[in-house]
Amino acid sequence: MKKKISLVVLIILVLVSVLALFACSPITNEIPPLYIVFDGDIEGGVYSINLYDVAMTEYIYTEEGTEVTGDGWELSKLLEYLTMRVSDNYLFITSATDGVSALIELPLTDKMYLYDDGSKVSAKGPNYPKCTGIKNISEITIIAKDSEDILETINSLPNTKPNLITQSDYGIKILTSEKTDLKTFGESKLKLFSLSAENLMGENKANKYLPNNAMTVNSFTGRDNNIIYLENGDIIKNADNIQLGWKHGKIIVKDTKAPILGFVTNTTRTILDAYSEIKISIDNNEKVMLILPDGFSWIQANALENDLDILKASLSKGYASATHRAISPVALASIVTGKSPYITGINFKEGESRAVLKPNAQDIFEYATSKDKIVKYIEGTGNLIITSVEPVYSLNDTEIYNNAKAAINEGIDFIFVHFHEIDDVNHEYGPLSKEAKIKCMEIDSYVKDLKMQFDGKVIIVSDHGHITLVNENDKNYGDHGYFDHQDMYVPYFVFNK
Repeated sequence: MKKKISLVVLIILVLVSVLALFACSPITNEIPPLYIVFDGDIEGGVYSINLYDVAMTEYIYTEEGTEVTGDGWELSKLLEYLTMRVSDNYLFITSATDGVSALIELPLTDKMYLYDDGSKVSAKGPNYPKCTGIKNISEITIIAKDSEDILETINSLPNTKPNLITQSDYGIKILTSEKTDLKTFGESKLKLFSLSAENLMGENKANKYLPNNAMTVNSFTGRDNNIIYLENGDIIKNADNIQLGWKHGKIIVKDTKAPILGFVTNTTRTILDAYSEIKISIDNNEKVMLILPDGFSWIQANALENDLDILKASLSKGYASATHRAISPVALASIVTGKSPYITGINFKEGESRAVLKPNAQDIFEYATSKDKIVKYIEGTGNLIITSVEPVYSLNDTEIYNNAKAAINEGIDFIFVHFHEIDDVNHEYGPLSKEAKIKCMEIDSYVKDLKMQFDGKVIIVSDHGHITLVNENDKNYGDHGYFDHQDMYVPYFVFNK
């Protein structure tokens, strides 16, 4: 009997302690956040709002003779939270998690509301077609009816470089060797959907859209021979039939969900292919020399067709695309490894200090030496990356040329020659300047002589091109690293002995 009484007392004491603990703890009625994502043609590309940070409005309407009341968030008020002003020149799409969507035109002639549907966001539009009543909304995408509005916004931003689309936050770039196009994010998402039904209620239009699950890269770009450049620095070649999707303001590779930065079109070749070309020669016991004229672009190879003997576009295998970013250490690491910046681990954001790093992949020098080949890597005054062999340093391009001639005379199996001064002159005067022309002709004469003396295969590929820009003093200069057709397309030469 005493044991039973002791057990009861113990239980009572525990209950008293628990109640005391709750009595001392503050009781809160904090509402869990409920987020809605806005994306598309807004500044920054994507914007997330906790709906409970916004004042709610009571809505009352009649549906099939029954009065419906509730609290929700007026859509027009939510649109005011967006950084970019939303005008009458816009559409917007409300999309459910299953992809079913409603496309609605601005202005809103009647009120629409979002509401908390059990920790999910749903929509009500009493005076809109039924297709606006989307359940479980994943995001709302703003779409400019005229994409030129977005380009005007970009061009009005401070520090925008004239005639250069610099803000990838506003869309997907599609490059050809002649131009750079920007497909805005809103326009991009709309392209991924197909009209299912047209609806009208009074003055309000709201059409039902369904995902176009068969949207491939070549359908999206309207061109063949596409290469995908991912935001993480990876590169996907022969991408024509890869299916695309959409996730929170980004065009993605549907299978992997990887966000896409842009597309290079009308080519299947990248500067990474030089690695395989060299490797084939090594495996075939053939001497091989790679010449890298830093900064020499496809545009220059065409513009100087009548002034060059070797580096003219007509003698090339066509053009290849560079890495992104299209800057020397990033591109060089990919050329010597055959791997993308995502794999090499060498990539730099604009303005970031460029450390001298070792690629996270075997370089071609290591492969050649493993095959008992004698290797010589002829560089400028310092290292851009760390390679498996120590470079032969040179004070200028003339000394690089002389060091390359010496390597040929020594009978070296694999010679890598990196000229630098085209890039230097392009930066200072612009790639189409008379100064750049003179420098290209000088390097062309060096390349011609080296090719004539070498008794093996000669591969010539640049690391990136150059864009002509204008400074505050109206002086032309050159730059690169913007994912633009001028810096991404370079000539690709292969001369067999």
